Amino acid sequence: MSHGDKMRMSHCRTPSDPGPPKHLPGMEAPVAAYNDTEKQYLIWLHSVSVRFLGLTDSQRIHTLDTLISLCGSKELIYLTGILPNLVYRDFLRMLPTEVSVRILMMLDEKSLLNCCLVSKYWNHLINSFREVWIHMAKRVGARIFAEPYVPIHKYKSLFIHSTYLVQQMKNRSAFEVMTLEGHRGRVMAITYGRDMVATGSDDHTVRFWDIYSGDCVKVIHTHSVSALQFDDIFVYTASYDNTAVCWDIDTGQLMWRYVGHISAVFSLDARRDVNLLVTGSADKTVKIWQLDSGVLLNSLSDWHNDWITHVKILSCSPRQHDHDIDMLQGRTLQLVSVDRQGCCFWTVSNNENVDVSVTHTADWCMNVPTDRQNCGISVCIWNKKDRCQSISTYKTETIDDKCVPRHMSSVSLPTDLPSKQTVLGIGQKFAVFMVDEGYSRAVIVDTHSCRIMCSIPVPPYRPTQNGSSATLGSHDWLDGFTEGNRNGLFLALCLKDNNILLLKWKDNMR
Repeated sequence: MSHGDKMRMSHCRTPSDPGPPKHLPGMEAPVAAYNDTEKQYLIWLHSVSVRFLGLTDSQRIHTLDTLISLCGSKELIYLTGILPNLVYRDFLRMLPTEVSVRILMMLDEKSLLNCCLVSKYWNHLINSFREVWIHMAKRVGARIFAEPYVPIHKYKSLFIHSTYLVQQMKNRSAFEVMTLEGHRGRVMAITYGRDMVATGSDDHTVRFWDIYSGDCVKVIHTHSVSALQFDDIFVYTASYDNTAVCWDIDTGQLMWRYVGHISAVFSLDARRDVNLLVTGSADKTVKIWQLDSGVLLNSLSDWHNDWITHVKILSCSPRQHDHDIDMLQGRTLQLVSVDRQGCCFWTVSNNENVDVSVTHTADWCMNVPTDRQNCGISVCIWNKKDRCQSISTYKTETIDDKCVPRHMSSVSLPTDLPSKQTVLGIGQKFAVFMVDEGYSRAVIVDTHSCRIMCSIPVPPYRPTQNGSSATLGSHDWLDGFTEGNRNGLFLALCLKDNNILLLKWKDNMR
């Protein structure tokens, strides 16, 4: 090639022109070292390369398809060997560690476990990321260890176990199912304690059931029951006949009757340690009774605008003198009452001084009866205007001898959770709802991520406005799963066919 030809080629070169080749593919010798035939090949290859770079994307793909169709077995084997190196990139090797961790934390549970199977390097690298396994364990509902140093494999094991558990809960294989038969009327109230379930029915009986054998161990003949509570000696019942009654469990004898409401009693809370009983009624009043005599001590009214569905004693200071006849003389009682539109915190001092703080005037609200420390309350609120549902948690403090609610936190609930459903419990990790729209199911909500963790189908149950027809067993797992905090009763329901459904945790779930 003359000098002029070289100048013309240099002048006509486009930015995408790779320029004259210096070497043959796979050879290190310069072009000048080859014979004329090899030089002509280099010139042809250069020309094809320039033209290929000038094609559109679709034209390039069509060109490659044509060339591949012309290749023989030797060429195709060669392509098979070099393509992985050209196409695939191991981003975990290439990216900074902190970036890889963030990417892995965004994966779902199944994808993360699949990544551990990609290669030995990926498996070793992923299993060295403590943050990844802590985050994933939290996301699937596990309770994180409080110890300062825990081996990574413990978090991975807890993550895998919790993932498997949630899947079992969705298909009910995590539970042993038991149906209890015996009542001859509607079962309207159920509660759990001491490995027993107590149920109250329109057939005017309260029955006690052993949750392990399913046997009815005690029957007490009562009145109609809308709500009940029991301890190791007495069972307390609220009734549609406008009264509440205390019964001796061993003998079935009526001990004390609390008469004064003018409409159905829907809620009660008994405290033997302070000798007080509090009741809430459809007559929109809260009444305070001396527990061991049935004497009415006070009636709180003028604040509720609807049926009172929940009451709870928060605290009661001791009497100043043991000889005080009036149970509230020299004492300060703090309690909370909830109707379907509001929540009131009451302070009653010396039986005369009454102070009330109203925390909500919502379109709908319901108490969440899960405060194990007896120092506060959670309320589920439905806001019709914004069409949103949330749970607000309050604790109380005493200021100038008054019970003042202090807002601690609010949790927004998923938009796909039906509104105005029965709230069974809330913990640091989970909240549990009973839903009865089209079909009955127990819904577990992750309160951290605001998503439905799982939905557990159950037979048609009988919902009540005070939520008394469903109860949870142990609440410890609501703060997060551990390997040993699920035993005994999970859920007990009053069914529409007058039977009782028990879902119990299986022992062989690990």
